[in-house]
Amino acid sequence: MRKSIRKVGIYCGTLLLGVSGYALLRHVATENAPEFNRTKVTVNKDKMSIQDFYSGLQMGDAGWYFIDKDGKPHNVDSLCDSRHRENALNGHYKHVKLKEKIDTVYVRYSGKEFREKTKSNFIYKVGVLDSLPNLPSMGKYSYDLLLLREFVGDNPKLQKIFDIYNDSHNCTKAHEFQHYLNNTFGMHDWNSYSIKFAECCLDEISANIAQCVAQRENYLKHNRDLSYITGRFRYYADSIKAGVITPTSSTITPKEQKIIAEGVFKGWMEDKFEIYRNNNQNRTISYLKDASYGAVQENWDRHNALMKKFFNIGGYDFWKYVQPKEKEIFENISDTQKKIYASWCRKKFREMNHFEKLEYLRMSEGNLAYNRDISGNVFKAKLIKTFGMDK
Repeated sequence: MRKSIRKVGIYCGTLLLGVSGYALLRHVATENAPEFNRTKVTVNKDKMSIQDFYSGLQMGDAGWYFIDKDGKPHNVDSLCDSRHRENALNGHYKHVKLKEKIDTVYVRYSGKEFREKTKSNFIYKVGVLDSLPNLPSMGKYSYDLLLLREFVGDNPKLQKIFDIYNDSHNCTKAHEFQHYLNNTFGMHDWNSYSIKFAECCLDEISANIAQCVAQRENYLKHNRDLSYITGRFRYYADSIKAGVITPTSSTITPKEQKIIAEGVFKGWMEDKFEIYRNNNQNRTISYLKDASYGAVQENWDRHNALMKKFFNIGGYDFWKYVQPKEKEIFENISDTQKKIYASWCRKKFREMNHFEKLEYLRMSEGNLAYNRDISGNVFKAKLIKTFGMDK
């Protein structure tokens, strides 16, 4: 019965189009059948040829959609939107419940032999790690764990030296907590390689601003004791000493916000950028590992929306002071990094699947070209099926 209907359809088409029209349609089917039967797509974990996919497409009020074997409809626009895949892979970061842990770091003066060997005046012990010559990190954030270090000296004089490294003075928790917040805001969201590298740097700058604001609060709580402003933010303490700003508990004035933001940015670029370059480079590549070619194109609107969240600290908008400065980060991206980014982009371009190609078509040529391509593919799939080439 099916073959009879097909023959009738072909016969009618022949009468309407004539022999040349029939030959043209058959040529279109013959030319496209190998690719349509060979190329695979996955819908709801079901792998199928694009021939089967386009043969099953239907037009609805919201555009083209496909019904999977479970009877669930899938809008083609959503299948060609990398953000759905991005959310499936990274959406969990937005809902992480944070745990906190405090490690005690025991500190004592080193002996002559140890000092001559390591050039360190102090010996550190953290858990099972004993006789460490270098100062351990003051804190660390990783996914769902915020780790703080509490330094305990073996005598009052030593304790006074190391108090500055504890959260009570350093405000390490505020710094690491901002990293956690930035993760929930979308630190792992996809963008171009250069933008994502800049966002990794800005993640650190955001955390430093949060830390500076926390030290400011400490300074006010302790009767304006400048010892609660650590050397990392010396410029801020100097501004207070010089009378340029007078911090109050009621508000952070725009002038003070600007001094904090620009000072942190300048200090981080001068002292930390090169130290963090490789780490942020690795973070960038890791974050974009599963991103499609279309997803690693520049999206400045998305970047700015994310940065407004990063730099909304304590209810104050520090982004308006940092944004004019961020070009310095892009200017400091090395030629080697740019070559690596270009290489990754070429690889992603070569490896685009069918839906990713459609997504990039919509991004680069617009909705008209995108919809025309889908409609054309539906027509080709029908021709291939009509001529019995859907094998």
